[in-house]
Amino acid sequence: MSFFPANELHRPLVTLLEGLGVRPEAFKDLQDIAVANARTIDESLEQFVTVMKTNGLGHIYRLRQIMMRLNTQYNLDLKPTPKRPGMDSPFLRQVRQVAMNAILRDIKHSARISVPNSYLLVGVADEGPAYQASGHQNVFCLGETDIYSECSRRFSGVGLLILALVCIQEGPDAQPVWLEGMCSISRSPVVHPGDGTSLSKVV
Repeated sequence: MSFFPANELHRPLVTLLEGLGVRPEAFKDLQDIAVANARTIDESLEQFVTVMKTNGLGHIYRLRQIMMRLNTQYNLDLKPTPKRPGMDSPFLRQVRQVAMNAILRDIKHSARISVPNSYLLVGVADEGPAYQASGHQNVFCLGETDIYSECSRRFSGVGLLILALVCIQEGPDAQPVWLEGMCSISRSPVVHPGDGTSLSKVV
């Protein structure tokens, strides 16, 4: 199981939420923020990595890790500053342009819009009822509003949502963070109004 640093909207979910009464202006505001963030990819090496991470780009080629090492260990940046030499090149400019075009294309055609300060926790199916039906005793079953999610070994953390109790850990050396605020519980793919109507308060 895993979690992703930013939850994303997509076209079916936007359509469903609009049908449930969410104002179109709310999606427009999030879209404007996502577009503005994508256009910051040229500002610095750190922002380049942030934009790639937020949109899930460059992971296969470990591009984000390479860029971050150049920034933190070798004290490099895209543009030269009094304290850091610049390392930008036509190749890196083209990589950033392709990345920004990919992000903007996904926003335009698929309504893939990142929600700031949010996390997507991928849950697991509750097999408890099946074990009970086969005659097993003392089987734990999730309640109607309960979700269990465990993060992958890559993050070495646990995300647990039981009655809207959420904890995430972004790395093996990072401190666990308890989240507060509203959360939505939905299934994927979203094909029915009931797939995205559950809202809970994180306490």
